[in-house]
Amino acid sequence: MTKTALLFLSCILFLSCNKDDDGDSIQTEFIVHPNSMLIINETEQSNEMEIVPGDHLVFEYRFTTEGRPEIADDELSKIVVFEVDKNTDDFSLSEENFEDAKTYLGRFCFCAYNGFYPVKSGNITGEKTGELSWKVSIDVKAPIETEDDFTETLEAQASGTFKPQN
Repeated sequence: MTKTALLFLSCILFLSCNKDDDGDSIQTEFIVHPNSMLIINETEQSNEMEIVPGDHLVFEYRFTTEGRPEIADDELSKIVVFEVDKNTDDFSLSEENFEDAKTYLGRFCFCAYNGFYPVKSGNITGEKTGELSWKVSIDVKAPIETEDDFTETLEAQASGTFKPQN
């Protein structure tokens, strides 16, 4: 193989990695957990989530960035979780039923206020497309309210096909 062809192939492989405009490596996961349910454990600052066996479908969207190699501690993860009835063929979640669906948005980074926070606004819609396959759109916001009157709003937007993990 010539040096030009090798260089061209190397460039194609380099450009095919999933990176955003800042050069961060991004990973997204769209997971449905059949026969599951969410357990919420309240902590002083936020909430912790646990997916356990149950009689619902639990949906879990994960957005993770590894950050830039030259910057320490700039990694970020956002996670949206919620549960719906296992026998439904479609659903629409909004302010009226986020609490019933245990809808939470989590942020994990080298920053203040990590953990899961209840989603208070936005929409989540889903439609069954196969035996255990769902097309879901997420556009949600969760406020972080602290005792020292600090307020920040977490946001997550995504659309994808949710399937069980292998």
